[in-house]
Amino acid sequence: MKKLVLIAVGLGACLSEVSRGDWPQWLGPGRNGISQEISQAPLAQTPQTLWSASVGVGVSSVVVSGGRVFAMGHARGAQDRGTDTIHCFDARTGVVLWTHSYDCLSCKSQDVRFYGPRATPAVDGERLFTL
Repeated sequence: MKKLVLIAVGLGACLSEVSRGDWPQWLGPGRNGISQEISQAPLAQTPQTLWSASVGVGVSSVVVSGGRVFAMGHARGAQDRGTDTIHCFDARTGVVLWTHSYDCLSCKSQDVRFYGPRATPAVDGERLFTL
């Protein structure tokens, strides 16, 4: 199972259209994987885990926007079918705010590394886009 772990390390960048700490798409707001945030306090030797959640299998990344964390995962079902689920968590507490599940056809591989969501969700304002 894919496990989402949010660590107390700054995610995101500051842009006019993006809130501080938002990382609304794959590779972040600048689509370059670089955070423009600068910590005002030195990082602890070992960052603390704030919360974690099991979201299913897949290789989708997580995104952060407006105090929410979005992640996708897959639960394998019978006859090469299963359920993909989009999860929305409160970024500070890890409380599930909502989920949306849908039936999907998974690949025929028995190796769990090769099925499940591969695309990362993207947030644009109040809209969440998934593939």
